[in-house]
Amino acid sequence: MDTLNNQVLESPEFLRMSLAAAMTLGFRRGLFYRNAKLYCINLLLTYRAGCAARCAYCGLSNRRPGKYDRKSFIRVTWPTLPLEEIIGRIAQRQDRVKRICISMITH
Repeated sequence: MDTLNNQVLESPEFLRMSLAAAMTLGFRRGLFYRNAKLYCINLLLTYRAGCAARCAYCGLSNRRPGKYDRKSFIRVTWPTLPLEEIIGRIAQRQDRVKRICISMITH
């Protein structure tokens, strides 16, 4: 589990965000192929115990080897960020955000 100054970064105060969404909102640097634009912000609830489900298709499944904080939802980095900062960035970039998708884990 991610920590900040020994504080566990856990929902609801913190959410994981896809790398593409983090780039769109200015949390991470990067470029999109052929200047593509992302209009959906993908967020994921996160908890210390991880996900209890055993979904065969999912990288967060508890059947997958490794610690939860080292697992990836879909092969890219999903940084953990404060909910309040995410809300603020979305408000500043309303012209770019058309949809928000919040996924949950089985907790």
